[in-house]
Amino acid sequence: MIPESDKILASIVGNYGNVNIVKITDGWDSQVFVVNSRRVYKIPSTHRKGSPLKEHFLLKLLRPSLGRLVPSHPELYLYNRGREPIQVLSYDFIPGTTLESSFPVSDSEQMAIAVSFFRIFQVIHSTWVPANRFLSAGSGLSSWKGRYAEMKARFTGENYPELQGNLIDYVQSLLSDFMADLRNFRFTPTFIHGDIDPRNIIWDRPRLCVAGLIDWAEADYGDPAFDAASLFFHEGLGLKYLKISGLAVNADAVHRIEFYHRLVPVYWIEYGYRNDDSTLIRKGTEELLARRNFSIRL
Repeated sequence: MIPESDKILASIVGNYGNVNIVKITDGWDSQVFVVNSRRVYKIPSTHRKGSPLKEHFLLKLLRPSLGRLVPSHPELYLYNRGREPIQVLSYDFIPGTTLESSFPVSDSEQMAIAVSFFRIFQVIHSTWVPANRFLSAGSGLSSWKGRYAEMKARFTGENYPELQGNLIDYVQSLLSDFMADLRNFRFTPTFIHGDIDPRNIIWDRPRLCVAGLIDWAEADYGDPAFDAASLFFHEGLGLKYLKISGLAVNADAVHRIEFYHRLVPVYWIEYGYRNDDSTLIRKGTEELLARRNFSIRL
């Protein structure tokens, strides 16, 4: 636990004494701690303004409709540190372990996870969230296309001077081709989680089911295939989900999923530059090259 986190937790939970504190994950934007196996405290490691506030808002809004999938009893704390107070999100602990800490998973476990997500995505993608200051609800397809136009404008040699020119050209071409193909926008925007990552999936191994999802900070209205593409952090799992969900026979959806999966490392690179994280930039660059020829073979 870094000293800063220690001070923040102490200010919230008081003198530690017999308090049991376990660090469960180190995310890009935050560190997550569990206190006495009851409460989770999510402490930002960057000054990404608005994320804890947005997630707090969504957890309260989504709990009635999504039930156990969403952490309960969210609270927001302010830790005063100079001119920039730190927002700390807290919520009830969901029993289980992150899927990341449960790897490797067997073939039967992959199937159980795929079945869980078939049901979970049906619920999430049919959830209606009213337009608010945190979501782009109502903007629809134009907003979705706009996010990639903005990325294309950002991803230049001028903004990322350390990247090789051919890598810049590849990303520019990837984005241009995607936006130019009208088939990529033949979908109905739905509410999506936006960050289905093994660190954000709570896995109940004894019951062979997904117990819940955490980190709703990237939730928005968009392409439901984006969430499906996120399951390809494990190719076997992603393929099983496509077959179970029926998306395997939807050529347009498969094409979009391939694009989203190839593009994920660009987010790593952008985040690495914003936060001067050379390790993440290197990993993003390597993974971008590794995924260049990715295609789904059913």
